[in-house]
Amino acid sequence: MFDAEIAARAQTAYPGAGTLRVHPAPEVLPTPEPDVPGENRFDDPAGLVAVRYTATRLLGCLSETMARFRPSSAAEAMLSAVEGVDDDDVDWPAADTTAVAEWLAVQRVGTVRVLDTGFYLDVEQTDVLIQLDKHPRVRVAVERLDPVAHLDVALMRLGGLQLGRPISQAVGAAVRDWLPNALGIAYFSRLSTNEPCWATWNTTNVEVTSVPLSRDDRQHREAVREVAASFEIVLPDAWS
Repeated sequence: MFDAEIAARAQTAYPGAGTLRVHPAPEVLPTPEPDVPGENRFDDPAGLVAVRYTATRLLGCLSETMARFRPSSAAEAMLSAVEGVDDDDVDWPAADTTAVAEWLAVQRVGTVRVLDTGFYLDVEQTDVLIQLDKHPRVRVAVERLDPVAHLDVALMRLGGLQLGRPISQAVGAAVRDWLPNALGIAYFSRLSTNEPCWATWNTTNVEVTSVPLSRDDRQHREAVREVAASFEIVLPDAWS
């Protein structure tokens, strides 16, 4: 079981102003499918609980959601081996802004406010990691990757469906198992490590309002441009 004093020290209050979710329909969550684990960090490996992911700042949201458009070195290497393709042309997939433009055109910025009274568990505190490392599901996930390893922030932030997801999803399951009163998890973005993020169980009551992600909104435009510059993503002319 989770030590009660450690749990009390690791309780984190959800921001009163709410947090942000960038999605075509920020209020919607997928219906859980039993025995079908999700693909996101703290999704339920048993497929029984849906998870709503948000960030405190828009930069955090966009770092998580725009990362899919990072240039692919593998694709460029493949192109460079094709006869008739000049060296100056090998980055053309990254310069094709069609997919980015289509994605930006349908996104909305949702503000998610929690209606329930309760706490989130900060899973990146050292003593919390030590407690969670004792959970059978976490032990199995960690030992499958490395038989002598113990849970730490680096393991929990590993990417990949085969590497990091079994571990971080086991952490989510362990929190729900040992601390059923928790509303969700507080953590930091894997891609932008100074951005606070929140994983909220679908059993937690929330209120969601949203507006279109718009280049006419200065904050939206600047955040999109900052993330794109960090990830070397070429933006369509309307956003650049």
